[in-house]
Amino acid sequence: MRVEEAGLSRWLLEALRREGIETFYPPQAEALERGLLQGRNLVVSSPTASGKTLIAIMAAHRHLEIGRKILYLTPLRALTYEKSVEFKRLLGENGPGYRVVAVSGDYDDPGEWIGSNDVIVSTYEKADSLVRHRARWLSGIGLIVVDEAHMIGDPERGPTLEMTIAKLLETLDSPQILCLSATVRNTRDIAEWLEAVPIESDFRPVPLREGVLQGGRIFFSDGETRVLRGSGDPLTALVLDCLMDGGQVLVFALTRRKAESYAERLAQSLSSLNFPGESGRERLEEYSRRVLEEAESPFAERLAALVSRGTAFHHAGLGH
Repeated sequence: MRVEEAGLSRWLLEALRREGIETFYPPQAEALERGLLQGRNLVVSSPTASGKTLIAIMAAHRHLEIGRKILYLTPLRALTYEKSVEFKRLLGENGPGYRVVAVSGDYDDPGEWIGSNDVIVSTYEKADSLVRHRARWLSGIGLIVVDEAHMIGDPERGPTLEMTIAKLLETLDSPQILCLSATVRNTRDIAEWLEAVPIESDFRPVPLREGVLQGGRIFFSDGETRVLRGSGDPLTALVLDCLMDGGQVLVFALTRRKAESYAERLAQSLSSLNFPGESGRERLEEYSRRVLEEAESPFAERLAALVSRGTAFHHAGLGH
């Protein structure tokens, strides 16, 4: 489905085109076909990077145009900040100027000041606090988005999230609810509870292949094997092999210390190979300066030094 066929407002169409979006991914198209813009409740289960956030933005723009607010729930402070940036870019900076705020922590604050915003991106626990404080602006919510909805089944945080959703549905005037997840297993059970339409898709814009690295060779789950072109220890060799194909690499580490150690080790290898070239280094230097401008801490200083060399780390010790 092409974007102009969806019945979106002109300003959102223009914003999507500026982002290079001309056609919808299958999960996005199915959500539109199943009543996304008509206020239907949906539970969307599809892989990472399959366009779930855009589904939420399309639903949000309809409610915003009639003066209703959006409440977007996430499990993490970092994700709250990330989603608020996405909404600001499409609905604020490149749209009609809707006001977007990210909120978390400070559970004693009744949060009345938050009501001056149009889109409120909140952690689960902060939303629970706002509901318990009976923030008056909650009555203006037209759309509730639950990101990482599989957390409903989490033994520790699930009950709080479930109760928050239940209280919102009980007190608000027929809000639309949209649940998003890449890993939820009981899509249909959640959909039945919320009187929603389940949408399940295995679409991935970039195919995911599983493999095991042993002895300098990758053994893929489909039976194919390939010899690494990179050199050095296994991690470095694998990263360099991916970079040779023009890709990006995300490495998961067991601890904060290991995350920083891996980033430093890879930065040394990239420097010896003159990566990423003169023009790329100028861009990385700019990113490095921005890191230092936005945060002052030993972590930020180390991160900025690594960013200038083509690597980075992230863990709970960082502010964003």
